[in-house]
Amino acid sequence: MSSYKPEPSWRREQIRRIREDRPLHLKTPALPGIRILGYFLSLLLVTGLLFYLVSFFTKDRAPSVQDAREEETVRLPEQLTDHLIRQALEDMPHSGLLASDFPLHIMGQPFTVETTLDLGLQARLQRFVLQAETAGRGMPELLALVVMEPETGKIRGLAGTRGGAQGGDPSVPFTVHPAASIFKIVAAVAAMELQGLTPDSPLFFNGDMYTLYKRQMSQQEHRHTNRISFKDAFAQSVNPVFGKLGYHDLKKSGLREYATRFGFSGPAPKGTLPVPQNQIHLSDTPYSWAEIASGFNRRTLISPLHGASIAAAVVSDGRMPPPHIIEKVMDADNRIRYQGYGESVQQAMKKETADAMRVLMNRTVSSGTSSRIFRGQQRDRILKNLEIGGKTGSISNHSRDIRYDWFVGYAVHPDGRKIVVSVMVGHGAYIGRRAGEYAKSIFSFWFDPSRLPAES
Repeated sequence: MSSYKPEPSWRREQIRRIREDRPLHLKTPALPGIRILGYFLSLLLVTGLLFYLVSFFTKDRAPSVQDAREEETVRLPEQLTDHLIRQALEDMPHSGLLASDFPLHIMGQPFTVETTLDLGLQARLQRFVLQAETAGRGMPELLALVVMEPETGKIRGLAGTRGGAQGGDPSVPFTVHPAASIFKIVAAVAAMELQGLTPDSPLFFNGDMYTLYKRQMSQQEHRHTNRISFKDAFAQSVNPVFGKLGYHDLKKSGLREYATRFGFSGPAPKGTLPVPQNQIHLSDTPYSWAEIASGFNRRTLISPLHGASIAAAVVSDGRMPPPHIIEKVMDADNRIRYQGYGESVQQAMKKETADAMRVLMNRTVSSGTSSRIFRGQQRDRILKNLEIGGKTGSISNHSRDIRYDWFVGYAVHPDGRKIVVSVMVGHGAYIGRRAGEYAKSIFSFWFDPSRLPAES
């Protein structure tokens, strides 16, 4: 008798057939341990990738910023340079400079700055500013006052204001304005060094001394021709004389050479102060050379700060110092990291030429365009002891609502102390206090025996 064999169920048979029909790699069912191992390996791979990305950004990128900061700290020299200080001052408000000391950050590091300002003189200049702002109808539209030591370029006093300001606007000395006849200083130096002129060289011109017509460029002489010495032509600011020097003698090349020497072209002036670049436009037209040499144009621009540097060259053997306002810089440990000035000065002219320029500029004060303001100098208890020289300039702006009035000059005491000033007044509808009057008051204050010994 045969044993009974139950038939497999339909469901089990279907499962068997399905398994036999599957692809070879799917026929063997994955064991639970292998499946868990796969999950673990996948998780390990993702974790490793994330770790790599985090390492890339934290080690290769973020530290680079930190390293850069550390490099900046390393690059900061033990002795700071004019360039580093000038960069740090560029974003600082000008009003922040007008103190005996102030904090300053250089490349992220804190320092304390001691300025070159004379506090007594600074108070006097600020008084001039307040008087100008309350002068009524004689209130100027612009006023800039700069007092400088000629050998070092150290600023002893700095102030300014503009129409509508209250309490002053010290940014005005950092702005540029038509140089007018101040450029005659440059032209006079060029004429003496390139053409061999001396203070007593005889010159001539036709027509009025303060005009500049093309017909006045003629070299013809007649019975109405005016004859004058070079020093008197400078002192009286005779436009046709300097116009002809530019037109016939200096020309474009000579004007360009000496404009560069005096900082009217090329790189901006050096020093610790971020001062603007002077401007000059030289064309190929001879009459334009006459306009530039005489200052009879509105396109030659200069800042009051640079005007002081030009005057300084006259009493510093021809060397023109860049303006400085930083006396000393100390770090957080009270170590001196900067003192005095480090960059070389510009040799604008020969020493012999500078001596001759003192003759011309002294003539301006004794019998030229400033003689009325300095009348009585020999009777003044302070001014009589001083050698004073200067140059004036005046011209209107294009809209003729501002009359620019310049005085740049110097005063030398018999004991060797020297000071230079640069004053620019932008008169409005009425002429108020003149630039030369401010300069005269500054000379009297600085050399007052009651202030001795005056800093030098």
